[in-house]
Amino acid sequence: TGRPDRQDEMTAKAGQTIYEVRDHSSAGWRGAVVAPDDDCAWLVYFDAHDRYHSAGPTTINTKSKNNKLGPSALDRRIRGLERDIRQSSQARADLLGALVDSLIASSHTTARVVVETPTRFASAPLSVQVTEALDPEWDPVDAHEQVGDLVVRIGFGSSGSAIRDELIRTCVPFLQPDSSMRESIIRDELIVQILVTRASLMQLLATERPLLPVEDRKPPPPTTLHYTAKWSLTEAFVTGRAVRAVCGQWWVPVGDESTHAALPLCPECEQETPFARPGISFSASARTRDSPDQSASSSSCSVPDSGRSCATPPPLIALATSSAPASRAAMNSRRSVILIRRCVPTR
Repeated sequence: TGRPDRQDEMTAKAGQTIYEVRDHSSAGWRGAVVAPDDDCAWLVYFDAHDRYHSAGPTTINTKSKNNKLGPSALDRRIRGLERDIRQSSQARADLLGALVDSLIASSHTTARVVVETPTRFASAPLSVQVTEALDPEWDPVDAHEQVGDLVVRIGFGSSGSAIRDELIRTCVPFLQPDSSMRESIIRDELIVQILVTRASLMQLLATERPLLPVEDRKPPPPTTLHYTAKWSLTEAFVTGRAVRAVCGQWWVPVGDESTHAALPLCPECEQETPFARPGISFSASARTRDSPDQSASSSSCSVPDSGRSCATPPPLIALATSSAPASRAAMNSRRSVILIRRCVPTR
């Protein structure tokens, strides 16, 4: 932490400030570092302790005279690319965090909610709609056997195809890794109908907790869906790293239908922080939304903490939430219903 000590002899030889760093695991190594723009430190020389002090000043002087002390143009270009990748990853993680917030808002009312996208994606309006309201009576044990619908809409706006493609690649697999459980249609916007299990929704909606570690680990493919922190989950998904669950296990949230589809909830995570616990608010409409006219009516909602309202058009496909087992056959049956009803004009 902080700035390392200045190496006075090398500084005098180089005509610029040289800092000395040490190997934490062994006192026998030293390094010379320059920070020409204070944005990044560059290691320009390292050697064993005695040789570092005896030959280091001469080596630094030679590098300085040959104008090779510090980053080259290629070094700076690579550094710029790394910065762009890091900023892009952060924007995608922020996008997924905002998507989770909107899912929570929509699950309280089943209304269409506009996602507060980061500036990078602002030119392509994004909204999400959950067609089944959150209910405290959902049973975590068989939640992976209950299927519901999500509708994701991406407006064309002023964005190019690259931004829309990045939105799709980021958001849709995050919500449903099984590509066979997703269907798309293009009208005046791109509409993606997604089948998800209640277990998947419960995992995403129960993420409000302090950050949990994200590390470079290679745990085995998960056999259950774990509860973890929202920002930890989104970072792990974007970077492909492992995140620690509430139960203490490590898992990687990136996968496909062979590794992450229709997994049950982790009983240890559920025991540690139950889904239906104080702090999780449930909509009063969770038990009353089964009236025949409700799914076809328009309503409005406010995104929490933003005060922004949005109109709610009828769902693309008015499907009642199924309570059938989410086996492959059952989910494919629901998919067939979607394909058939898509053929019927909705306006």
